[in-house]
Amino acid sequence: MDEGALLSPDDTSSWRHRNIVFFHMLFRTAAVIVYIFCNLFSSSFIANFIVIISLIGLDFWTVKNISGRFLVGLRWWNEINDEGVGKWRFESRKGGESPQKRESRLFWWSLYVFALIWIVFGFVALLKLSLSYLLVTAIGISLNVSNVMGYRKCQKDAKTRGRSNGGSDVAGEYIENRIGQSITSAVTTRMFGSANNNGTV
Repeated sequence: MDEGALLSPDDTSSWRHRNIVFFHMLFRTAAVIVYIFCNLFSSSFIANFIVIISLIGLDFWTVKNISGRFLVGLRWWNEINDEGVGKWRFESRKGGESPQKRESRLFWWSLYVFALIWIVFGFVALLKLSLSYLLVTAIGISLNVSNVMGYRKCQKDAKTRGRSNGGSDVAGEYIENRIGQSITSAVTTRMFGSANNNGTV
């Protein structure tokens, strides 16, 4: 599916899911803008925290449950069994229209770019010793990275099943191998590596 599936050739046409694209970008862009400029409008950290976290939460839910299904035909979730062990679950579109190329590119690039933006915010907050906003960035990083990892795993699962069914999965290998792997590796290494080096309570 998506970057691992044949994409629709209508690159030059209008957005197929215009409203989905709008809301896919709305909450994540708003969260970043509010984070950057919040102190210009309010000196209350509590108020800023509530607004930013609400936007981040709305973005996470929208990307995980709506835009992924419509823009790339993928969906993931994590189930906790009776033993308390989490298990990844994946869905991919079967039949019907292939994802539109421009929507697919927007979806994947926005996942990686906004995850990196929150990582940069986190390092800046750490350098400034701003522990309050470091908490905000930690939530932003965790939710954005969760979607990156979830959709990467879902994409690989869809490709594996496609190959097992004799499907051809060749489109988008450049983005997956050059962009997806490097950014995902950097995200996880910096996030968890810095936590191991710096985080002692």
